[in-house]
Amino acid sequence: MRPILLIAILLAGGVGFAGDTPINPGAPVAVLGNRAVTKAELVGYLFDRYPTEYARALDELIDERFARDEARRIGLVVPPASLARAVAKEVEARTKLVREVYGPEAKLADWVKEGYGLTVDAWQREVLAPRIGSVLLKQRVVRLFTRSKLRLIARIIVTFDQAKAQRLAQKLQSGADFSLVALKESEDATRKVGGTLPPIARGDLAGFPIVEQRLFAARPGALLGPWRVQVGGKPQYQIYKLVRREEPWQMTGAALFRRLETDLGTQPVTQAELEAWQRHVRIQGQARYLKPDGTPWRR
Repeated sequence: MRPILLIAILLAGGVGFAGDTPINPGAPVAVLGNRAVTKAELVGYLFDRYPTEYARALDELIDERFARDEARRIGLVVPPASLARAVAKEVEARTKLVREVYGPEAKLADWVKEGYGLTVDAWQREVLAPRIGSVLLKQRVVRLFTRSKLRLIARIIVTFDQAKAQRLAQKLQSGADFSLVALKESEDATRKVGGTLPPIARGDLAGFPIVEQRLFAARPGALLGPWRVQVGGKPQYQIYKLVRREEPWQMTGAALFRRLETDLGTQPVTQAELEAWQRHVRIQGQARYLKPDGTPWRR
């Protein structure tokens, strides 16, 4: 993977890139009287006035570029049928929204023509398909990243009382159902799902290296803990059950891509997966953020 040099804005007088299309930062986006408003001025304005939205858009651009580069490297594409289904679903949702907002007689075609100056078919082809395709491609890259590593499926019980932790550990050792005990006794948000954690890969518990080391050394079915850890400056006691180990995928080429489509069909990409991949992107991509004036920007 080639490094990603993130340039928040390219100064006027140079030539940069938005996606794969060369752009001139000094090119006008509006004209007021006889004076142009340039792309560089617009980006600088957005950076100053809307920093949160600017940062979110920049992160999305980074993710899309990284995902596209990775997909090209391995020959990954979104199956046309999957893209067609996603576009059709979005058209259906937009049609419903237009009717809810403008009345039952409102037509998507009128809304598209007013907003984009296009027919519905052209809008699907030129606007929706590229945007949705980028999202679907990123999902596939994220899932392949997830499945390329050994992952642990585990449950957790959290309590802030040491005596209670010992009592629960003894109860579990005597054969009590872990998920039911978690549901009734855990003091963590995961209690609602029986203590089920998002899949754990190496590095996901970087803040708790001893916990991670012990989990990866354990065998499926093992009860572990209680362990005292510091979270947010406060001590808590954690009990784990290792449910199973998910070995990394070993196949390549067409077999890999077929399994990928099947996997996504049964289990959509989770927020935890996406966030783990984004951390990887920022490190592996050697991301450097710059302000519109070209100086370093610490997010």
